[in-house]
Amino acid sequence: MSGGAGESRSVTVLAHRIDGASESLERTISVPGVSDIPLPEGLWELRLVDQRLWATSIHVRNVDAAAMRVWPTVPLEGTSNGVTRLRVRFDPLEPEGASGEVDCVVTLDAWTCRIPVGHYDLRFSAPGMAHEFRFGVTLSLDSGSGAVALRFVAGASLYGSVEAARDAKVPVEGTEVSLVQANGEGSQHQQKTRADRKGFFQFKGLAPGDYSLSAGKQGLVSQVRSVKMLSGVAAEVRTPLLLDTPKRLMVTVMPPLGPDGLAWRMRMFSRDPQLRGSAWEGRVSAVGEWAVHGLVAGQYDIQILGPENGLWKSEEVTIGSQDVTVAMAALAMKISGRIALGERPLTASLSFGGEGGPKLQSDEDGRFDGEIPPDQDEEIRILVEADTPRVVRTVRTKIERTDSGEARLMIELPDTALMGVVLNEDRSPEPHAILNVTRDELESFEQTHTESDGSFQLGGFDPGSYRVTAISFEKKSRAATVELKKNEATEVELILAPEVMLRGRMTMGNTPVIGAQIQAMPRDAWAPTGDIVTTDERGMFRFPLPPGTTIFDGIAVHPAFDTVIARGSIKPGREVWVQTNQLGGTVTVESSRPDQVLFIHKGAEITLEGVAFLAGGIVTPERVTLPRLEPGEYSVCSPDKKSCVSGYLAPHSTLTLTPDSSTK
Repeated sequence: MSGGAGESRSVTVLAHRIDGASESLERTISVPGVSDIPLPEGLWELRLVDQRLWATSIHVRNVDAAAMRVWPTVPLEGTSNGVTRLRVRFDPLEPEGASGEVDCVVTLDAWTCRIPVGHYDLRFSAPGMAHEFRFGVTLSLDSGSGAVALRFVAGASLYGSVEAARDAKVPVEGTEVSLVQANGEGSQHQQKTRADRKGFFQFKGLAPGDYSLSAGKQGLVSQVRSVKMLSGVAAEVRTPLLLDTPKRLMVTVMPPLGPDGLAWRMRMFSRDPQLRGSAWEGRVSAVGEWAVHGLVAGQYDIQILGPENGLWKSEEVTIGSQDVTVAMAALAMKISGRIALGERPLTASLSFGGEGGPKLQSDEDGRFDGEIPPDQDEEIRILVEADTPRVVRTVRTKIERTDSGEARLMIELPDTALMGVVLNEDRSPEPHAILNVTRDELESFEQTHTESDGSFQLGGFDPGSYRVTAISFEKKSRAATVELKKNEATEVELILAPEVMLRGRMTMGNTPVIGAQIQAMPRDAWAPTGDIVTTDERGMFRFPLPPGTTIFDGIAVHPAFDTVIARGSIKPGREVWVQTNQLGGTVTVESSRPDQVLFIHKGAEITLEGVAFLAGGIVTPERVTLPRLEPGEYSVCSPDKKSCVSGYLAPHSTLTLTPDSSTK
């Protein structure tokens, strides 16, 4: 242990094991100096306990060598209005400064905190109150900072910052920030405040509910953010509101009319993870133009929608410091062909590009013709749906060209048949159950409904091994593995049993977390992944799992709180309690193959890609960044877990993990 606290003195260090059960250890060391602290196996947190000195806790194993930097502390005193508990966070304004949080001693309306010497921005927090901030506070051994008077306001609060875009020549001080709440009856309640010279803003005493947040100054505007406020919680807008000159996007589509003779329909989405759900829609004009005004810099997806709103073409556009004009060619390719099931022509609907794509219909002879978007690589993915015989199948096939250059497509589906019945435990048929047929969950997943008598029959699958499950209201079947053979019918019986219902509650302290997204993946049963549920106004959630599930891996995500990842078990009659906080840090994984990296925390094993998708991670060609993860030990491993790298994420810190080259 070494430090810069002046002359040597003896201090106490507490060691607490954080990856298993063990008694805490207490040792005396000299500061500054070098000390040996024998530790049993495991990951240990070392914390300095001394009124006159402060150090960031460190995390070590018994074979590690680590340095604990120590600062002398000075008292910071003040008054407050009626709080019994007080905590202060200090963020340094100078390189290598101390950063952390300490509890204060409160006596009636007076309080005292001991904080390391330095130059700080301070954030004071008390339960159920809006945070109080003091910026640019200097604490030194030679002079005090003076008494700090805090006036807390009860209720929820929201704080954040405003920044100007690179080309926007305007100071952020005085920027008007607006917060609008809809009351559910069509009217709105608006509050306004102004940012200080650093761009900081805060709203206090907010009622729970959904809000829209925006900022503007001298003709500059920010994008509108959606914010959900919880009772008594101080929420932070983690990324700044960016002031920018409002831009216009002009899209020109040629030709202006689609194959149905109607003007193309347009849709645009923001790619900013903080602005998910922001969308613009409309139709092009008679000359094929569509304009969107009031946009700020960022990346957007533009879509051209054809007949029946089928996705015809999409394009990504980047808006910078200027208005943008985009020309999109909505070309069409005439195509004709025939589809058959074995040797029989098939009357079917063909969705080109998969579900949601442009559709063509084949006749009783299996023939079809029409216009579709041109496919550059001449290979198309097509969702085939037919009623008699019943077919739901996604195929990939290549387009052929005749001698005259006409596009032709011949689709021959294998004459296989999967048939059976879905029953309840009492052998009664289950009408209109959802049937899932899976070969490779990423490449082949088809879904349909059973008949009114619980029966089903599907055809057109390639011969091979498939997994079949059935789902109904609060009931699921166990997965059945079937082998489909050409020119043969394979029968299967699926028995529905009550789902295992994972019931739980997510809180920060005693405050319910509303609107968090919860996903759980069974580990001793099988089910198609993808379900996500949302916590209600009490922070409660119900997540259905397949019959027989006893172990699951779960992830809970809310933009204002730490993401929680853990393995859990189902215990009859007991709820899962998900506890979160606002202490999280950032984990960066250096890998060009996130699909080949397993992300592990508290026993849960989830693909790195999956965590990034759910937690709003940033994926670049060589790096995946995961923000707002709860403190703790994290590991990244190869899929077989033979090669792993681990590290500890401390509160409000960053952790970089680089997997072995086999997973990079």
